Amino acid sequence: MAKDKPGECLVCHRPYAYLWDHIKKNHLHSHIPLPTLAAMGYTACPACGQACQSTHGIFSHQARTCNKAPRRSLTPTLPETPNDTAPTPTATALTAYPATTIQAGSHASREVASLLAGSQQEYLQQGSPELGSQDGQVPDSRSSSIYGSPNDSTIGHIENLLSSPGGGQSGDLSIQIPDHQPADNSSRASSPAESDIAVANGPFRDTGRQRSLSQETVTTSEYQPSPTASPVSLGPQLLGIRTYGDEHTPPPPDLADTNRGKGQDKSCNFQPRNKYLQQLFSYNHIQAKDHTFRGAQASHFADAAARCATRYSRQASERHLLDFLLLPKVGLTLGVQSEEFSVRHTLQQYPDFKLPPPTQIETEEAQEHLGQPHNLRDTPTRRAQRLVERGYLGRAARALVDPTSLARNSSEVLAKLKEKHPAGQQRPFASNASPRAGPRPTAEDIHQALATFPKDTAAGLSGWSVPLLQEACKRKQVVEFLVQLCKQIQNGTAPGSQLLTASRLVALDKEDGGVRPIAVGELIYRLVAKVLLRKQFATDQLAPFQLGVQSPGGVEPIIHLFRHAVDGNLRGYTYLCSADFQNAFNSVSRKAVSAATIMYAPEFYKPAKWAYDEPSALVMYDGTVITSSEGVRQGDPLGPLLFSLAIRHSLEQLQQQLRRATRKGLPPPIIVAYLDDVYILSGQEIRPEKLADYLQQAPITLNIRKTKSYPLAELRQTGLKALGSFVGPLDGRKRFLQDKIEELQQVLERLQDLPKQHALLLLRASTSSLLRHLPRTIEPEGLQDELQDIDRRLLQTVKHLQGSYDDKPLDQDLVALPARLGGLGITLFAETAHLAFQNSKAIADLALQKILTPKLFWRLPREFSPSPTRPAPGDDLQQDQDNIQQDQDDLQQDRDDSQQGQDNLQQDSDDDLQQDQAELQQPRGRSKTRATETQQQSLAYFLTQNVD
Repeated sequence: MAKDKPGECLVCHRPYAYLWDHIKKNHLHSHIPLPTLAAMGYTACPACGQACQSTHGIFSHQARTCNKAPRRSLTPTLPETPNDTAPTPTATALTAYPATTIQAGSHASREVASLLAGSQQEYLQQGSPELGSQDGQVPDSRSSSIYGSPNDSTIGHIENLLSSPGGGQSGDLSIQIPDHQPADNSSRASSPAESDIAVANGPFRDTGRQRSLSQETVTTSEYQPSPTASPVSLGPQLLGIRTYGDEHTPPPPDLADTNRGKGQDKSCNFQPRNKYLQQLFSYNHIQAKDHTFRGAQASHFADAAARCATRYSRQASERHLLDFLLLPKVGLTLGVQSEEFSVRHTLQQYPDFKLPPPTQIETEEAQEHLGQPHNLRDTPTRRAQRLVERGYLGRAARALVDPTSLARNSSEVLAKLKEKHPAGQQRPFASNASPRAGPRPTAEDIHQALATFPKDTAAGLSGWSVPLLQEACKRKQVVEFLVQLCKQIQNGTAPGSQLLTASRLVALDKEDGGVRPIAVGELIYRLVAKVLLRKQFATDQLAPFQLGVQSPGGVEPIIHLFRHAVDGNLRGYTYLCSADFQNAFNSVSRKAVSAATIMYAPEFYKPAKWAYDEPSALVMYDGTVITSSEGVRQGDPLGPLLFSLAIRHSLEQLQQQLRRATRKGLPPPIIVAYLDDVYILSGQEIRPEKLADYLQQAPITLNIRKTKSYPLAELRQTGLKALGSFVGPLDGRKRFLQDKIEELQQVLERLQDLPKQHALLLLRASTSSLLRHLPRTIEPEGLQDELQDIDRRLLQTVKHLQGSYDDKPLDQDLVALPARLGGLGITLFAETAHLAFQNSKAIADLALQKILTPKLFWRLPREFSPSPTRPAPGDDLQQDQDNIQQDQDDLQQDRDDSQQGQDNLQQDSDDDLQQDQAELQQPRGRSKTRATETQQQSLAYFLTQNVD
């Protein structure tokens, strides 16, 4: 159910805090003119004219309480068409609903016509082939009445226009909703309109037209996209109905386009051929309920997931897979929003009964869900507060740190996104190779991989989130379904590859003015990909110098290597070359991915072919779809591995060519790569033009303009910013760290504008760790003042949230104490910087030992881990003497304790010996006490005595 809102009732002219609640209680069965309802943000049932809150409310009202509309069947009565193919509308809102009719002369018909006369004037001026002559012009005889006031002639003309496409009689205002009809391949093949329907006219777009409604009665409750019908010129704002036309939408692109590098002129008009993919797209605009829930609702949801999983286990098909994917939106979210059906009913009947997608959702919720700012006045603080209240601490922290990271949707951004996704070759995985799969996944692997996802991980198109999937995995059937699906993808035999690889596309702003596309994939697929990566990845699948795929330390080994080079610890190396590539992830050749996977990681060939052999859909927040037919999707857990495999051969060839080109007496070049960030250390300068010649056959294109070569002698003076850190002299490190401190201060100031509980949660969860990576990669020697400044700013923020600025002796210790011991768990930088740096060096040595030659590696300087505060050089001798004396005193004390223990043991032994000798000296036999005792008589003695 949509959220209620405050407003003024235009019937009784009074303001109300809950306007819809007031209308339901007082005016629900009263006739309210449609313009009046539209002014209040509501609509009316086209059959009986009753007020409804939204289009979804019209559906629910007609299904349960409307007396003039036939009821829908709650169970399917038509068998599924085996070969139901051909394209159909991908975002159809009105499907599987009975025909409804508004009789001419009724209140609803006249209000629709009067409102239409004004709202559709602009559209009628443009002309429509459906409403006029063949050239698209409105007849002149009706023009004056249509453009004028809503008189009787206007109403009659509009009634004729609306009734003529559907075959109704003149004078009846018939609005017909098309029902699902059996597939007819011959008729579909000859229909030009169905291929012209575009997702671009999606949930957030308004075509300004409505299609006609069929008179047939619905006999199935399962949502099915309906065939194309003739549109009518009735605005969606009147009834809240979204429709599509035949003449005004461009045709979809050809998925078989192999013109690589030319962009996608028709990508945004992508038309899926799969009817199940169309159904998935039609629910794109709905925000799934993704927070944790308990009680009966959680039990019903888990049971529904178990039913879907059981059906898939019995018969693995796209239909059953789609049923499982749509459960969060159709079974749960629409059940909560429904005015007529309870969430318990929708979950218990799912998947046999499905509610169709509503045509409208609240703009604020839709934009928040799909990554768009609410309005221009939205601030990072407001957005962070909303995210904290929904439990998304990670997203809230990112909103404070980088408030402009999300790119606003515009034609310019769309053009850049299409350039980022060039068209690729058809069927790049053409090899018939069938390598053996790796180890089989188990239920334990599913649980372990699911535990690695943060709670606030973004959901894909289906709406499955981590809390929902964790709740569903409490049922054994769901875990077995995920294991089965994982095995099928491992073998490349799973159905529904387009369903699971369709992603939600998010555009991020870059500092250079460009955009960075991020594909938020389906959570089910990401879970399976993580399981396969954990089970099948081996370090020998990549070159030793390739980092970024399950490599310890991340970028730290490369940064420490740069530090050794700048400090002069690598003899003979005088230049550092930084190579940059154009749109590397999205433009890497999938054919190269196929060949490299077979050569280096055959266990991943079948999963990679299943996921990347066919183009996949990237759906934007407004329904626009861009085809991904080249490169790897950013956000796919297998993406970094497949990308690294694709460029491995090229980097190895580059290393050999550079060695052959190295002058005699100079050391061989060293190549290190963190995914697409490639660096070369050499004894001679490597020009970008020469490097481009070496990489002509590479599957990615070198960006010569951004490729730089730096002399190490120059870097010793200026320093180097690389991979989020800084290497160089002390002054440069101080300036770099001070800039980071200023960025942290801006975040802390935004944090203080939040409610204190919200701010404390963010401070403990993520804000205090924004600079945590710097002490591991920047040498802390000489940076004690800057590190203490970070601690001081964090403590001041805690004091502000506490409401007291008094300094107490134990405040700093309590703040740094772990939460399990009663502290806040905010680790301070000055106390841990040296230990963190030494730990990072030790981890980096594990990777550098494989990259460098043994002779070069063992020449690198090493130090023992120092204490957080080093003593002055002049005090080293005295400190050593004190330590030796202390050790001698401790040794003497141990000797004294040992001697005392031996004496005590001897004394105890002597005492025991004396006691034993005393016992032996006592006389044997009966003692005096025993001799004087009176003998106790037996029972036989008493029986033999005479009794008087």
